[in-house]
Amino acid sequence: DKKKKTIGLNQLDPVPSFDLVIVDEAHTVRNSTSWAYAGVELFCRNAGAVVFLTATPLQNKTEDLYNLLNLLRPDVIYDKDTFKNQMHM
Repeated sequence: DKKKKTIGLNQLDPVPSFDLVIVDEAHTVRNSTSWAYAGVELFCRNAGAVVFLTATPLQNKTEDLYNLLNLLRPDVIYDKDTFKNQMHM
């Protein structure tokens, strides 16, 4: 039984664009090495606007918060060291 090959969004040419992406339970994509993060990153990169929602109190490590904010605003959150310095201001 051969598995059917499917094309993912990131393999389409051009990759679809979205007016608005809403990510519910956004705290679940805080790990930048996960498949979920990669998928959300693809959506965010190709969206006109992005909203993250979560009702879970954020009790994450600084790196987790960096990863979430970097998904939302990569133009503002440049790198981890700069973010850590901003956190301590």
